[in-house]
Amino acid sequence: GHANGHANGHANGHAPLRMAESAAMVVAAPEAQVLHTTALGDLWADCVARLNQANAVTGLVRELAMQAELVAQDGTTWALVVERDSLRNDVFADKLATAVSGLQGVPVQLALRSGTVNDCVARREAAQRAQRQAQAEDSIRADPLVTQLLAQYKTARIVPGSIKPI
Repeated sequence: GHANGHANGHANGHAPLRMAESAAMVVAAPEAQVLHTTALGDLWADCVARLNQANAVTGLVRELAMQAELVAQDGTTWALVVERDSLRNDVFADKLATAVSGLQGVPVQLALRSGTVNDCVARREAAQRAQRQAQAEDSIRADPLVTQLLAQYKTARIVPGSIKPI
């Protein structure tokens, strides 16, 4: 029965590696949700980045800026699509409009609409995080030392959640 036990032990030794690989594939999956960025989205992302740098918006007003998608500009009236009802609030819109006006040097009015947001700063950041995560995992898996260790220690595995981008 000794040979059997050994063979089983060996087979088990391989299993976690296969599991780790399939788990890692799942982790990398969010990349599949491709973000379709727009020129207005670029403009808004730049605007929000500058507001954040200047600490011009905080709390829920900042959240509104992060979650909104700029879909149209009609002169100084900018149309933002916002999914969350709690953020489609005149008070927040006015505060954000004041901050954006200060940034642009002209009075800007923000018109908030309900709808599905495709390209917003929060989504862009999430997509970048997912991409950095996938790249970090790929570089770990491709690392010669890691490959050698995984080959040397049959029970060794990469724990998908343990890899963090630098």
